[in-house]
Amino acid sequence: MNIIEQFNPGPHHKLVIDHITENRFSIIMNSDETGITRSYAMFLLDYILKNKDKRIVISSGIEQTLMEVKSILIELFEKIESQVEIKLELKNNKALMFSNGCRLQSYLAHKNTSIASKKVDCFILMDMAHVRTSEVEGLYEAMVPQLLSDPKARMIINSSPKGTNLFYDIFSKAELSNDHEEKNSFSPLRLYYWMVPGRDGDWVKDKIREFGEDHFNQRFNLMFNCRNSGEKRLKMYGKEVSYKSEGYWAYPELHQLPKDVIGFEVTFKYNKDA
Repeated sequence: MNIIEQFNPGPHHKLVIDHITENRFSIIMNSDETGITRSYAMFLLDYILKNKDKRIVISSGIEQTLMEVKSILIELFEKIESQVEIKLELKNNKALMFSNGCRLQSYLAHKNTSIASKKVDCFILMDMAHVRTSEVEGLYEAMVPQLLSDPKARMIINSSPKGTNLFYDIFSKAELSNDHEEKNSFSPLRLYYWMVPGRDGDWVKDKIREFGEDHFNQRFNLMFNCRNSGEKRLKMYGKEVSYKSEGYWAYPELHQLPKDVIGFEVTFKYNKDA
């Protein structure tokens, strides 16, 4: 029985689920509004149903994110509960416990560095770039050695970019070639807004109008640093959209753009050492 397929995942969900299923150590740089909490919930439910006695820890600097993952997971489980033998025995603000011994615990990243004091089988650290490096560094350094020592353990990190912090450092090294001396153990994935069905030129214009250009470039275009200057001109569906932007692109190649972009003229700076 393919549990995930019963939930009709979109192509962006499948991309995330396949990536974190195939790799023990994953790091995802994602645009906002790409449904990553739902992707995690589907992956975790599948993981729980296929295993026994696993300790799963999810952590974020944003409590709402933790609540959302657990809420979606419970919602999905209730849809298939009659098809499986496993029962959800406990649910509260901090944990979910299942009858097969699997348990999911949630912690705020900036308040808990003792997570690694007990064995963790699957660790997900969300919104990493939006937690101060000084607060998340200890947690990261405590978890990596423990998870690396267990050949079956998994670690997943995700975030939208926010400057050149610890997340930037880990992701940049994850993208290095396998023979590079600074290449780390993480397998990288970029999840752009345009990978979600229905995101066209009008959607982009609405978001820029709503949030402003800098916010859009950082949280949707996956720029590590943004500031207003220079000029970009995108022609979408025959309509020309102009806005100013210059900064450090996380992914400068043109195929980062939506499939519906029919013209592109831009001058930008890219500095991998920024």
